[in-house]
Amino acid sequence: MPGKSQNFLRGALSLSIATAAVKIIGALYKIPIQNLLGEGGSSLYYVAYSIYTFLFVLATAGLPVAISKMVSESRTAGRNDAERIFSVAFSLFLVIGTAGALFMLLGAEWIAAWMNAEEAAWAIRAIAPSVFLIVFICPYRGYYQGHGNMIPTAVSQVLEALGKLIFGVGLTAAVLYVIIPAEIKDDIVINQAERNAFGSAAAILGVSVGILMSAAYLIISSRKLEFGKAKRRPGRRRREILREMVMVAVPITLSAAIISVTNLIDSGLTRGLLVSGAGFTESVRDIYHGSYTWAATLYTLPTAFVLTIAVSLLPAIAAYRVQRDRQGVVRTTRSAIRVTALLGMPASVGFFILPEPILNLLYNSKPEGVEIAAPLLKMLGIAVIFVCIVTVTNAILQSLGMVFIPIFTMTVGAAAKIICTYLLVGSPEFHINGAPIGTVICFALIAVLNLIIVMRASGSGIALLSEMGKPLLAALAMGAIALGNYYFFSHFLGSRPGVVLAIAAGGLSYAVLLILIGGVPKRDLELLPGGVKLARILQIR
Repeated sequence: MPGKSQNFLRGALSLSIATAAVKIIGALYKIPIQNLLGEGGSSLYYVAYSIYTFLFVLATAGLPVAISKMVSESRTAGRNDAERIFSVAFSLFLVIGTAGALFMLLGAEWIAAWMNAEEAAWAIRAIAPSVFLIVFICPYRGYYQGHGNMIPTAVSQVLEALGKLIFGVGLTAAVLYVIIPAEIKDDIVINQAERNAFGSAAAILGVSVGILMSAAYLIISSRKLEFGKAKRRPGRRRREILREMVMVAVPITLSAAIISVTNLIDSGLTRGLLVSGAGFTESVRDIYHGSYTWAATLYTLPTAFVLTIAVSLLPAIAAYRVQRDRQGVVRTTRSAIRVTALLGMPASVGFFILPEPILNLLYNSKPEGVEIAAPLLKMLGIAVIFVCIVTVTNAILQSLGMVFIPIFTMTVGAAAKIICTYLLVGSPEFHINGAPIGTVICFALIAVLNLIIVMRASGSGIALLSEMGKPLLAALAMGAIALGNYYFFSHFLGSRPGVVLAIAAGGLSYAVLLILIGGVPKRDLELLPGGVKLARILQIR
């Protein structure tokens, strides 16, 4: 059994390293992009990207997971139909990707008008090719992950991020400084609307180019897999595989799509309510909504690392279920919750205590936007840990065969979010501040419901909650240390150097505190590459 635990944690580690690289590259992309576009252009970019995210989730949330799960179970049970599963999935993705791309390309203006962002039509068209290219990404990733091989997924993610960075920033700068330079009259940029529309389209076109690079790598690397042999191998019929794939994928897709649909509705509703309810003009609305997108971008960073745990978790628990290894399910579940807390707690505390210094570090040239975004990031910091828990507990429930439970809990949370948005964002007293409050309530509610069900279903019991105790204690102490260091260093060096040193001090103190209080068990550390040696050096028992 330790072999599967090792594969789970090593797979998660591979994807976590790739995710770290992707997020660093992503920061190098989004921060200059948002500085180039300003609040107005950032708002249009966020609208277009929200639509893309919804369609991407709709097409990919369930099927790659279904492929991974089915391939893992097929190998564990000794069947020889893994390549046939891939073939069926590829055909299905071809239909979905083509339909999604045509919908975005031909319906761009209608979609933009529905989102209260008519100027976003060109950005929506620019993202359409990436929806088609999922045909060449998701089946390969799911197939590899089902074999416990996370390396191709990791490499393709890094290539995707690099393409987005190089071409996204380059094309945006070219549009804003060469093709459509600012026309200034009486200190006012008179062609700003045009620059926002085409600048956001150029920025988002970089996403399509990055996905093209990722797809090219996966296609080239797949030559070693010899998929053509699938037709000559005994196994289930294609119709039977398709039926199972849909049965597994649909509930997972629905649970993931619920939040994407909610975010899509929430974005359009927020833009509309800021004008009709809070009384903002459209230009002021764009500034506030654009500033909110800065905070939203930062708060999603930690959850991406937790998503790698979920991706590695599902095939591992699925294999334990096939073997009826109850203890394996319990160990893996507790390990996943523990690692989730280790990653989510410090990020949550950090965003809560240092929102304005962090934003000022990244958007120093936009002080008005930073002032608006700081309280929003502070509130979203509370949501970070809940989002992390939801991500992992959804994967646990799905791998335990309880695929309809996340649909129920996500629906409850989504309803709470829409109600909060309607009541708070439309209020002149709360306006944009109501958006992050709704996010906190939404994910806190889902996290509590999921944890209760996971504790019962996995056999972990109330002991599962104890896995979060030590990370929480270390994160709170880290927060106090980071805040003290910020006040000290910023007094002598200024805010930007001060927050960098404070984050470094906080990160170091968090690692030391975890070791001192036994927050990283030896059994988990030893399952990682070089973990035995590291545990011996650190004298972890």
